[in-house]
Amino acid sequence: MSMRAVPSFRSLVFFVFLSVIISVSSFSSFASFTAVAGDWLCYTVTSSSSTLNSFYGAWPPGQYFGNWSVNIGDLVYFNITSVSSDSINGTLQLGSYIFSNIRNIDIASALVLSVYPWYGGFLTNTSQLLSNKDSFLSLNTTIYTINTYYQEINGQNLSIPIVVVSVSNYYGQNSLFYYSFGTGILLNATTSFGNYSLGLILKRTNMIVIPSTSSERLNLIISSVSFALLVLTLSTKKLKL
Repeated sequence: MSMRAVPSFRSLVFFVFLSVIISVSSFSSFASFTAVAGDWLCYTVTSSSSTLNSFYGAWPPGQYFGNWSVNIGDLVYFNITSVSSDSINGTLQLGSYIFSNIRNIDIASALVLSVYPWYGGFLTNTSQLLSNKDSFLSLNTTIYTINTYYQEINGQNLSIPIVVVSVSNYYGQNSLFYYSFGTGILLNATTSFGNYSLGLILKRTNMIVIPSTSSERLNLIISSVSFALLVLTLSTKKLKL
């Protein structure tokens, strides 16, 4: 009967430590939104076709909420009322039009802050965008990063690393979206489809646009420790076999 080699405790510890290093590397591009009820975003309309538009939410269920229209200089507010694992809901104000219990993906669909089947909206997961950027090429869409982008938010001129989503003539849609790399918040958008066009820029928010270094490190540590514990558990189970 052959003997199965059993790794020593020292080698097991080294393996877990190596896993932590690998985990930090793999999660170094992690960037996603962290929203809670009570958060809000305020955009200024920078360009608009000033057309009367129908507000249809994302499918399913593709609900019709009403009509809306905005002009240059109008404000667009999104007040978050609930957050779950698969949805961010809130009250949306488009100029003088107000819609309640609207999902972020509904906003993405109705305002063309998306390229089907991706619904970006005001908040997206930038790590998923970057890891799946090749699949967007079939949508005439390129995704890339810019390390330094300047924008005035809450009266402060911020230097923000961003993820750019650029849509070029995809069935008539042309769009350019700037998302904060660290938080997934939409910072700037210009989008058009047919006779419809809209430009938005984030001016005020109570959310953190650029996560602090300590917060980023904490996310990496949590991710790394969780991964390492998983590896340790699997390794221990193998030893018992």
